[in-house]
Formats: sequence, C-alpha cells, structure tokens
Amino acid sequence: MSEIKDSRILACMTSEMDGMEIAETAAELAKAFHENFSILYLTLFSSADNKQKERELAEKMGVRFMSIAGTDIASQIAEYARVCGAERIVIGISEKKKNIFVKKDRIIQRLLKLAPYLDVYLVSQEYASVYSTSKKHQKLNLNSCLITLGMLGITTLLSMLLYSIGVTETNIVTVYILSVLLISYLTDGYTYSIFASLASVLIFNYFFTEPRYTFFAYETGYPLTFAVMGISAILTSSLTIRSKKEEKVIAQKAYRTDVLLAASRNLQHSQTQNEILLDSAALISRFTGKSVLLYPVVNSRLDRPIVKKIASDDQKINEDVLQNEIPIARWTYFNASEAGAGTAISPNAMYRYLPVYGSKGILGVVGIHAGRQTKAEDMDQDLLTALLSECGTAIEREQLRENQNRLEIETQREKTRSTLLRAISHDLRTPLTSISGNSEVLLQEEEKLDEAQRHLLYQNINDDAEWLINVVENILLTTRMDNNSLTLNLQPEAVQDLIEEAADHMSHLLNGHTLKIVPQDELMMVEVEASLMIQVLSNLIDNAVKYTPQGTVITITQEKHADEVWIQVADTGPGINDEMKKNLFTMFYTAGSLRGDSRRGLGLGLSLCRTIAEAHHGRISERDNDPHGCVFTVALPLMKEVQIDE
Repeated sequence: MSEIKDSRILACMTSEMDGMEIAETAAELAKAFHENFSILYLTLFSSADNKQKERELAEKMGVRFMSIAGTDIASQIAEYARVCGAERIVIGISEKKKNIFVKKDRIIQRLLKLAPYLDVYLVSQEYASVYSTSKKHQKLNLNSCLITLGMLGITTLLSMLLYSIGVTETNIVTVYILSVLLISYLTDGYTYSIFASLASVLIFNYFFTEPRYTFFAYETGYPLTFAVMGISAILTSSLTIRSKKEEKVIAQKAYRTDVLLAASRNLQHSQTQNEILLDSAALISRFTGKSVLLYPVVNSRLDRPIVKKIASDDQKINEDVLQNEIPIARWTYFNASEAGAGTAISPNAMYRYLPVYGSKGILGVVGIHAGRQTKAEDMDQDLLTALLSECGTAIEREQLRENQNRLEIETQREKTRSTLLRAISHDLRTPLTSISGNSEVLLQEEEKLDEAQRHLLYQNINDDAEWLINVVENILLTTRMDNNSLTLNLQPEAVQDLIEEAADHMSHLLNGHTLKIVPQDELMMVEVEASLMIQVLSNLIDNAVKYTPQGTVITITQEKHADEVWIQVADTGPGINDEMKKNLFTMFYTAGSLRGDSRRGLGLGLSLCRTIAEAHHGRISERDNDPHGCVFTVALPLMKEVQIDE
C-alpha cells in the first residue's frame, strides 16, 4: 500500500458555494503538481447538516474532509494551512454578492498577509446561492411559530395596558423591541425574528397610533419612527441569533476538546500496544454508542480484530460475520477510504469502516456497527475523525517506543558481543600462551628435564586448561541466558551435596587457600538444576581464590531462614570497597586490584551467578565479613515436602 502523504492543496468552500466546481479545480491542480488535496469546509455558525453534501463529495473523490467554525475566514484558512502544511489554496468567489467572500479583495489580501507563502487560486462562479436556496425551502417549526405569535400577543396586551395608564408611545416601542429580542432568543433561525420585527411595526401602527385600529398615521414623524423601530428590532434580533449560534459553536468546540483530552489521558495510561488498541476500541464504542471492530495493521496486513460489543446490540459477532466483513475492511486499508454501511462500497455491510491514520500511513481500520444514527454522529462527524486520529497517534507513539526499546536491546546485545569478543581475545591469550609454551618445552626438552620439572609443567598445563574450561562454561551459560534459550531441568537436590560437588570441582584450583565446609545436621532440600547451581558455587569459590591472599580460609555454610536456605561463601581477604559494590553483579566488571600472578576474569562470574539464582526464584547478595573480607549469600526457596523413595 502506498504511503499517505500530507495534503499540499486545500479546497476551501462554504454552504453558499458550488463545492463540485472548487473540488474539480483542486483535483486538476493536484494532478498537475502530483500532490494530494483536502476539502476544508468553513462554517459560519451554521448547523452541521449544511456540510453533508461536501462531506459526501470528499468521500466520493477519496480525499480528506475537515470542517472548522469561526468568523475570521482569512485567519481560519491561514492557520489551518500552516498546521497541515498546505502550500496552495483554492477559493470560490461569486460575481454576485451573495457569499462570505463578498469582499473578496480584502479577504484575499488579508490571507496573503497572514500567509504570504501560499499560492491562492480563485474560482469564479455564477450560480444562485445554495445557502439562500436552502433558506427559502426551510420548513417552519410549529413550536417556534407558537412562541412568536404568543409573544406578540402577550406584548400587545401588555402594551395596551401600559397605554391605558398613560405610558408614552416611545416606551411602548421599546417593549416591542424587547419582545422581538426574546423571540430571537427562544426560536431558531432568522425567519421568526424578521417576521416578529415587521409584525411589531404593523401592530404598533394599528393599535397605538392615531387614528387607532387603522394602518394610517396622521403625524408626519411616524414613518421615521416605524423605520427606526423595524431596523432596531431586526438588528437586535440578528445580534441575538448570532450570539446564540456562537454559543452553540463554542459549546461544540468545548465538547470536542473535552472528548479529545479525555481520550488522550486514557490512552496515555495504556502501557502496551494491545492495551492501547483495547482502550481505543472502547473509546470509539462509547462515543458512537455502537459495537466496534478494530483491525490493527501487523506486518502490512490487517490482523484479527479487537471486538468491543455494547449490551444493547443483539447482533452476534461470530466467525461467519468476521469472514464476511474482513474483505471490506481490507478494501478500506488498501484504498485509504471509507467503505461499508452507508457508503458506495458494500453499502449492505453490517459495519461502516474508516481508516485510522498515522503520520506515515494507515495503522488500522475501525468498523462501526450500522444502525440508527447516534447523537454523536448527528452532531459532529469530524469529532469521530479527530478521535480516530488521536487513537492513531497513540498507537504510533507506542510503536515508536517499542521500536526504540528493540533498538536499544539490539544495541546492548551488539555491545555485549563486542565486549565479550574483545575480552576473550585478550584474556584467553595468557593461558593459551602458557599452555603452548609449556607443551613446547615438554616436546623439545623433555629428556633434559627431571621428574619434578616435568610434573610442574604438566600441572601448569592442567591448571590453565581447567581455567579455560571454567571460562568457556561461563561463556556458554551467559549466551544461553542472553538468548532466553535456557530450560531448567529442576530436580530435588540436597544442599550439602551441591556444596561438596562444587568444593571437589575446585579442590585443585585453590592455589594455597584453605576451603572449609561447615556441616549442617538438618537435611535441607532445594529444587534446582544441579549443574547450574554447582557452577554458581564454583564461581563464588573461584572469586574468593582470585581476590584474597594465599593462605587465607574460604568458608562455606548453609543456614535455614524461614522458607529459604542461605548458602554463604565467606573469605577473610581485604574485602570490597563501596565503589566496587555498585557494579559487583554487572557483566564484564572486574576488580582492579588482582595479584600480579593471577589470571584476569572476563567479569562474567558474579553476573552469571545472579542470573542463575534468579532463574531458580532465588537471589544473591554480598555483605562485609567480620573483621574483614566479604560474604556472598545465595538464597534459594526450600522444598516444602520431600518424598523419599525406598
């Protein structure tokens, strides 16, 4: 599927314009410049129903549709163009002065002043105003008619009462203006307020000017009074209606902002991509009041949908339903356009499908169950689009975070491999060189050497080989742990047996140290893989040998603490300073104060000990010994029941 590009061309239109002509001009420009275009619908405090025709036009042409409301046309267009990165604007103007671009020169000049980088294309149109035509055929509302007639009747009765007690005609005029103001506030549209304004003039003339109960007036000043009264009534009603519609738009904007902020907060609390998908489906379902199918995109294909079904929806969502609906969802994904119920593509489908956009393409497809229109859909279809965009942003943000984590892990693994190879090449050279040198001496000078000298060379070769075997075992275990390929073969083992096996394994590598094992009368059993736990204890003994002077004692004890057994390896060496303790169990960390004749370790031992202990649901720790030295403790869970076969 091709990548969705930002729209560089905006086709700006209102309810008064021929949207088809403007859209066709924008399409020709888009084709010429090899760019995409979007339709921007400008609402001047009119109802959302006026833009349905333009929305259907956008769906038919396969372009994005966005609606914004306000009073300053130039600033609206300039700001939206800046946000979406548009470079070319297509605006419709009429030779007749019947649309919002009447003062076209002033608006165009202001637009170019606000956004001088824009190329503005004017489409001249000769047509009757769509907005005006709709007003002519506007149906009267019975409730508004009754309010208008009732208010005029009440105002007339009140005015007659005031007239009978001597209130002047000037004050009665203000009563009628107030009446028109109330009618404008209580009814919808200009029809009722204009009617009330004209009717007020006629009623005032009929009931309160001499001669009364006629439409004649003796005084020459009355025509001016009537004109002022009518103009005042019309102006006040117009301002009231405008204020009402501004309040409506502000309320819709506030609702839109609240919905999007709530959605953003909910999605920010999601920790994984699956949680974001579940929360997104729930948000869309709650907003539309309908069941929702959300198909995430995985490896450039639609995955199985996340289903969010509402309780009032009797339709079962089973495999047969999904099999029938998935081709429509795929069409939406590959064509980046709406499909399904209520559209030209598969109109008989159970769901209406919309793409969920990200910055670089479509991240998913959402299906909304068909049925009766909900309040949310009637009020603002654009809000649904914005909500889908918010969900797409959250999905994309989580994908970026996961990709970043994956890259960091890969980088760390690559760094580990490089460090391991560097350490191996450096630290294995010494024992290999020693083995090579000693074996060469034996091959070339064996007859000249006495028995003691030959035995010493054999012993050195054996020690170096044992050290290499231990290092290789640690490397292999570390690799298995790093690749998560280690499967534990847990068996009941006696702690005393594990200690003795490790001691026997290290007995010829003590290098002048004394290894003391403190026996325990109570039999303590643990469920471990014996070879791994012996490796842990061997590493701890080897660590004590390397970092303590010859002749010192290394002590191994076992103690029961609650439901754990603590295996402790203690030495009486110089101990470990606080700075070293911070990195003690870090891979490739080695202490800087080794004896001159000792081999360097790769820094895998203690790190590997911790990994193995944690794999057995245990832990490892270090503390200072008294009066000096250090104590390493491996804590493992005790077996609760031990079955002994006879």
